[in-house]
Amino acid sequence: MKKTDTNLSKIPLMWLDGQERLIVRELVKNPRISDNQITKNTSVPLKTVNRKRKILEEKNVLKYFAYLDVGIGGLGIYPFRQLYTVKLKEGITISMLEEYFKKSQEDLTLNTNFTQDSWIGEVHGNLAVVFIAEAMTENQLINFFNGHIIPGLKKEFGKDAVAETKTVRLGKRIRFFRNYLPFTNIENGTIKKDWPNENIFTDTIKENARKKFD
Repeated sequence: MKKTDTNLSKIPLMWLDGQERLIVRELVKNPRISDNQITKNTSVPLKTVNRKRKILEEKNVLKYFAYLDVGIGGLGIYPFRQLYTVKLKEGITISMLEEYFKKSQEDLTLNTNFTQDSWIGEVHGNLAVVFIAEAMTENQLINFFNGHIIPGLKKEFGKDAVAETKTVRLGKRIRFFRNYLPFTNIENGTIKKDWPNENIFTDTIKENARKKFD
């Protein structure tokens, strides 16, 4: 893994080397693949696969997830999905938000029942809480947002904590984690075996895309 500095951020950039790119591509296609099978597919020596994979895991660069789809495209028991953007008042910092979300175990458990993804964002200079919530009924979504999320923020940061809220009703997912396209390349829980390697994104933008968007 190569490190380079950038003037745009104090965080050093890390680029994969050629062998790491081959290894990660195989893991993207099937996170359950063995190191032995990666060696067979890529010709990267087994010891190298094991060592480089472990390094990427220890650096918290390579992560693994199991996703149970309870929404429209899966079990169907949580058919209602909504994107929320909660713009907060001035003066609330990232560290304040991080502490707020860490401290209540009850909130963490309740949020797990309804919150699919969440982020700290920014809207016109103010911090925002952005999240996707799923529920069995529309009323559950409304009650979770207005009866739990908003009161919790106001209790922690004051009655004027919320400056603005916006919502978007979401349907079927088109893409996630860059490479996974439920309508196109997912079969039996992993990327289809015949999906071209050149369509798997790792850490580099294809030259034609770079020229188009630079």
